[in-house]
Amino acid sequence: MFKLQINDVKLVSAVGIDYSKLRNLLEAKKWQEADEETTKLMLRAAKCEEKGWLDRESIEEFPCEDLHTIDQLWEEYSNGHFGFSVQNRIYQSLGGSSEYDSDVWETFRYIVGWLKKGERLYYNDLTFSEKAPAAHLPVVGLFVGFVGKGIKADSFDGQCALMAGLGGVVFDALASRLLNCNQSVPVLPE
Repeated sequence: MFKLQINDVKLVSAVGIDYSKLRNLLEAKKWQEADEETTKLMLRAAKCEEKGWLDRESIEEFPCEDLHTIDQLWEEYSNGHFGFSVQNRIYQSLGGSSEYDSDVWETFRYIVGWLKKGERLYYNDLTFSEKAPAAHLPVVGLFVGFVGKGIKADSFDGQCALMAGLGGVVFDALASRLLNCNQSVPVLPE
């Protein structure tokens, strides 16, 4: 498989979404704004704007074309450092699958920098630069919906508490959807 040049990223959507703002934010290396835009676009693509969150069902039915566009934009503009496929490769390498495993999920969160022992993490504590660990971003698009559900908007630590259960299940659904959409790279044999 060859790597597309940045100018070759096609902004394809099965549901009529314009991904040019996301492309422009990623091109400008505005990682946090791009992460927030990813959340908005994923909610729109899944027709979950009113509900305000993604669940396993909405991810399982997420349009492949849109998932591919979002993932490809993140990978291309970060030089392969960020993106759902990058996250999925790491997750699978740890033994992650479409079945939730709390140990794999916790290890994954440590590796990508979403969890640190003895340290409370908030969304603003994340590293919104290419100095972040591989697969650190996007994060918000995976776990939208916790705001307005009794958790402070800036409380990534609170989100992690939910992600220990629901987030891992949602991430498993995304990993499965990537596979179904032919977006993931096979895990290398041990």
